[in-house]
Amino acid sequence: MANKNTQGREAPAFWKRWLISMVAVYPPLVALVFAFRALFYDMPALLSLFLIASCLTALTTGLILPALHRRLDRWLNT
Repeated sequence: MANKNTQGREAPAFWKRWLISMVAVYPPLVALVFAFRALFYDMPALLSLFLIASCLTALTTGLILPALHRRLDRWLNT
């Protein structure tokens, strides 16, 4: 059975979804880790990772992925 998305179209190939996710997650993750390194220096590792993951999740779901999907919609669905 084909995997359908919310518009009733077949979902993009797994490798395309994986690539979009990597482009959306890796650069901001690296930027957040380096940006907050000094601020989180004395903080327990699990807490600092939780804070970075929270920021990354908000950025990714609210800004980055919607923008990437709008720009790459044609490529994703071919």
